[in-house]
Amino acid sequence: MLSLNRLAKACWLFRLGLPITTLILAFALFITCSTSGSGGLGFVKTTCDYRQNPSLVATGVPCFGWQLQSGSESRGTLQSAYTIEVYTQVNGKRVKVWDSGKVASTASQRIPYNGTEELQPGEEYTWRVKVWDSNNTESPWSDCGTFRIAPTDLAETAKWIGAIDKKNANIPEGRTYHGFPINSEAGQRWQQTHPLSKQSIYLRKEVTVEKKVANAVIYISGLGHYELTLNGKRLGDAQFDPLWSDYDKTIYYTAYDVTKQLKKKNAIGVLLGNGFFNQQGGRYVKMQVSFGPPTLLLRMDITYTDGTREVVCSDESWKYANSPLTFNDMYGGEDYDAQLEQPGWDTPKFVDADWQPVVVQTPPEGQLKPQTTDPVKIMETYAPQSVALKRSVIQEKVNNVLVFDMGQNLSGFPRVTVKGKKGDVIRLTVAENVHEDGTVNQSQSGSPYYYTYTLKGGGEEVWQPRFTYYGYRYIQVEGARLEKMEKVTGDRSEKGDRSEKDERSKKKEAGGTDNTTETVAPNETGGSRETEDPHDLPVIKKMESCFVYNSSDRIGHFECSNPLFNDAYRLIINAVKSNMHAVFTDCPHREKLGWLEQVHLNGPGLFYNFNLTTFAPKIMQDIRDAQLPNGLVPDIAPEYVIFVGGFRDSPEWGSAAVILPFFYYQFYGDNSLIVDYYDVMKGYVDYLSTTATNHIVSHGLGDWCDYRVDQPYGVSHNTPVPLSATMHYYMVVDYLAQAAEITGNQEDLDKYTALREEVKAAFNKEFFNEKTLVYGTGSQASYAMPLFAGIVEPQHREAALNNLVKAIEENGYRLSTGDVGNRYLFQTLADNGLNEVMYRMHNHREVPGYGFQLQFGATTLTELWDPRAGASWNHFMMGQILEWFHKSLAGIRFDNVVTTETAKSGTPTDGEEQGEMATATTTNGDTEADVTCSSHVQQLVIAPQVVGDLTHVSASHETLSGTVTVEWRVEGDQFTLDLSLPFNCQAKVHLPGEEEYEVVQSGSYTFQKKL
Repeated sequence: MLSLNRLAKACWLFRLGLPITTLILAFALFITCSTSGSGGLGFVKTTCDYRQNPSLVATGVPCFGWQLQSGSESRGTLQSAYTIEVYTQVNGKRVKVWDSGKVASTASQRIPYNGTEELQPGEEYTWRVKVWDSNNTESPWSDCGTFRIAPTDLAETAKWIGAIDKKNANIPEGRTYHGFPINSEAGQRWQQTHPLSKQSIYLRKEVTVEKKVANAVIYISGLGHYELTLNGKRLGDAQFDPLWSDYDKTIYYTAYDVTKQLKKKNAIGVLLGNGFFNQQGGRYVKMQVSFGPPTLLLRMDITYTDGTREVVCSDESWKYANSPLTFNDMYGGEDYDAQLEQPGWDTPKFVDADWQPVVVQTPPEGQLKPQTTDPVKIMETYAPQSVALKRSVIQEKVNNVLVFDMGQNLSGFPRVTVKGKKGDVIRLTVAENVHEDGTVNQSQSGSPYYYTYTLKGGGEEVWQPRFTYYGYRYIQVEGARLEKMEKVTGDRSEKGDRSEKDERSKKKEAGGTDNTTETVAPNETGGSRETEDPHDLPVIKKMESCFVYNSSDRIGHFECSNPLFNDAYRLIINAVKSNMHAVFTDCPHREKLGWLEQVHLNGPGLFYNFNLTTFAPKIMQDIRDAQLPNGLVPDIAPEYVIFVGGFRDSPEWGSAAVILPFFYYQFYGDNSLIVDYYDVMKGYVDYLSTTATNHIVSHGLGDWCDYRVDQPYGVSHNTPVPLSATMHYYMVVDYLAQAAEITGNQEDLDKYTALREEVKAAFNKEFFNEKTLVYGTGSQASYAMPLFAGIVEPQHREAALNNLVKAIEENGYRLSTGDVGNRYLFQTLADNGLNEVMYRMHNHREVPGYGFQLQFGATTLTELWDPRAGASWNHFMMGQILEWFHKSLAGIRFDNVVTTETAKSGTPTDGEEQGEMATATTTNGDTEADVTCSSHVQQLVIAPQVVGDLTHVSASHETLSGTVTVEWRVEGDQFTLDLSLPFNCQAKVHLPGEEEYEVVQSGSYTFQKKL
């Protein structure tokens, strides 16, 4: 039996030993390619570095992958061979750069380029693949894919430009945090900055093209964020590019192919905003930090058909002007004066005589890197569910305001269509809650945050913010009146329409407040009855909510016969999307910071539902940039603000640096994060060792926000902080020992294997009472944490499990865990065959539980188990049940995982496999690796759990090989499982209560048994 670690080590050595020596000039070409017709062997999609046709590849050794499909008669077949071809074009002629030849292999992912010609930075290549199956059936060639190797010399050729240099902007040094909402007046030193230091500006450059263009690409980094146009048309649809980073360490740039857009006369236009690069504050202020004033780096590379080249760079020749964006702040909102627009400013016919020459700025300190992570975009839109007319006191004057209930709490911004006179001003204030009088309430999410729009007049005007977003459900409009609304269509995010009356009744039943009056309900055509207003105000013609989040593909689905679980699933998914931007944030309003504990404690649920192949590496880069020289990994990354105590240094948070690479390995079979960030992982483990006394780590936040009626918020109440901290210390030491084995570091393997056993002994000595058999305080987390991690000695496991169940029973089958303890509680129950307890603990509508939040009327998961206690109504940190939905109820699990527990035999319960298995020892509470066939074939375990009164579960997950779907149902005493496996996939299928399993390969299957 081949062990997983040896397999990983072999992949690693192959990855580092590629023969690449020669040089070639290359750019775009066209190759005739095809895919199979319906029913034959062919391709679902092809990828390069996990992306389809990536505009930038960060390395000269890209890796290729593909998903396959075959006819309905080819069940059980696998790939047997492949061939890959890579092409370029030199002087108009097609040139083959690499031909792999026919390679006998089942591998369909992570196939590295292995040509003798070195791929050149800045050049575009085309590739294609064909495969053979185990019956020697040959596929047609795939569709052609393209990729471009990222240039490495942008900083040497282009200049950073803007309106003012940092040295003249009077920007304070340091990063200032404000623990409570304050006005910017409190930060006196930030009020002395030069006005241009935070002014949004237009920049433009005209370019004349005299010859026929073969290829043209623009590389750009506009900080904090930018919008790029060419000849008056916006390029791309990303929001908030480039993605956030620690700009002292890393700065991302993006690329746009503009070959088809170039004309003889051209104008490049760029609009710059502040983002977190220049967070000087204004209105609501959470923290203040600036890496410099808005700045631009841009280069356009043009290749002509005659083989010559031209480069256009950002330099002294560019001009700038103030934009209509008079205020933009990530925490405060945005103001736009349409009267200041300059029509045609980004077209070649525009006269820019009044514009100013740019200033060549001091470059930011960070290293330029290609942005290979999916961007943030407007992913969904929502129409109003109702509109209400309210009375509000504004500056001691009573005014009528309109409050739109958009039906869904989300991260994003409004898009408004308005008609009025030149100079009319409307103000839009967004919030996730409303006061008793029905006006918006930002008390729990950061105040004041709002947008103003000044009309230019002359017809309908459509506007949305560009460089800021907020978490909200309600939109309050001041200075406007309502006319019949045009019908708005949009994705309801799986939620469906829900009337305001239903929401109000739910909040009343849950103990909430009825906060709505004078409702004007939408009519059947999507409009609303006109509300009379005596003032000559502009008219709101249309209102939308733009749901903005990271565009990483959604790859998971779950539903079952329990409506509460279905609604809880949607509740959590919408909270995840709301906090999935450039980082996984805690909330989309109050902080917008990358708190790291969510990344691993909710990790499996995230990986089951979203494609994180490019997102997870970006998080690891953020962690590397944030890590201190002594090895400490702060609780947030990027570390825009310096917290103190447990809010900067908590093992439950910093452990993400060690655990996330193993999730990546588990779900994708890719050990690159373990290899690339081994030094980060080791540095953090060694740091924790310096904080330990006799191997006990005592600092941190512990089980944050664990539930107690009298203490709904804050540092762990029920479980000792040292118990939680030391348990995580044990886990990261354990993981690091595995990482040492994977990377072939025998010295470290010996060192950390020994340390792991020492920490384990110290933990049991400190926190386990052998007389009473009690861990810690006897809380649920006190038992679940050591059980999950494998710290409990075998002779005490049964007693610890019994005590855990007793603690749950004595608490009325209600949980007492929080942000940290949830996953360990949920998975300990599942891994030990206690799914009935798990089901009972969640199948209710009381506090604490997901059902109560639904009863309360929440549309996203709230920060606290009891939303009435205040705090954010859009957090996903308590969403660990997603893992149980997919892994236990649907039973979709990955068979290429490593854990603390030695492999067992016998009847699998949940988290336990039958048969011969490797005995590697890494902590994650899952199952032991079993490599029964080629490592290149996706290995799954399908072991659905029939629990409670469930009669049906349907779920899917797109693996790298393709989508696996599971659907089971119970009719009387008959259990039926329908399973579909993608091509090149193998699964061991365990039916409920069966000791044996059946191995099946690619195709559709139905299994039945009597319960």
